Amino acid sequence: MIKLLSANFYRLFRSKAFWGIFVVAAGLSLYPTIINDRYMSENGADLCDPFWTFGDISFMGFLLSALLGLVIGDEFSSGAVRNKLLSGIPRKMIYLSYFIVSFIGMTIIHIFSVMLPLIIIPLKYDCSFDDVGEFLMYVLFSIVPLASQTAILLLILCLIRKKAMGTAGLFGVSLLMMILAMSIAPQLEAAEISPLKELQSSAFIERILPEGYFNEIFLVKIYVDDEIFQMLPPPVTCGILGVIALTAGMLIFEKIDLN
Repeated sequence: MIKLLSANFYRLFRSKAFWGIFVVAAGLSLYPTIINDRYMSENGADLCDPFWTFGDISFMGFLLSALLGLVIGDEFSSGAVRNKLLSGIPRKMIYLSYFIVSFIGMTIIHIFSVMLPLIIIPLKYDCSFDDVGEFLMYVLFSIVPLASQTAILLLILCLIRKKAMGTAGLFGVSLLMMILAMSIAPQLEAAEISPLKELQSSAFIERILPEGYFNEIFLVKIYVDDEIFQMLPPPVTCGILGVIALTAGMLIFEKIDLN
């Protein structure tokens, strides 16, 4: 397993797609407070709020779709997966290694993208962050839906097994999840005037989906009173969905014909 992971990580870090996604994610995190700072200031935004650095997570599904489609999808299209099977590597080990490498690779991109503005913002605006502890807690929380989304999209890619078509399919699935999450987000933004039961009902649906939990971290913190935001629990339901998707993917990968 160690040799397989080492080979996959080597391939990942040599991929132009990985570094391209790295740059795009960093740009998305820097955009609200560094690149678009004048517009944000004119609209009353607190540029010293560290939660603005979560600018990449609203697009996490698309970033992850590109990473999986271009890197792992290429493994299917090029026959690399079949070669690994011929060399005697168990299918479950191959699938699990793809999940681990994709998840860790995307986590590296996400953590760097979130932390980069934390270095630049205090230097540019001469300010300090008051709730860094809370912010770091939600950085850790955001890793769970990231793992869940990796499992879901890898399952979809396993069913398609082609680079171009797989990438397009993953973007489509991510778009559907984003649309569903955004359809619930306005109810969360209006939480201050919504009945608590209505908020909890919408939030439960939102928290099942990775994109929904990402939205809650970013949108609810920025637009809704802090007392409402403090109700946001750890992403347990989202994590359970990820475990189900990963298990289903491994079982399906055991049965599919890769010839």
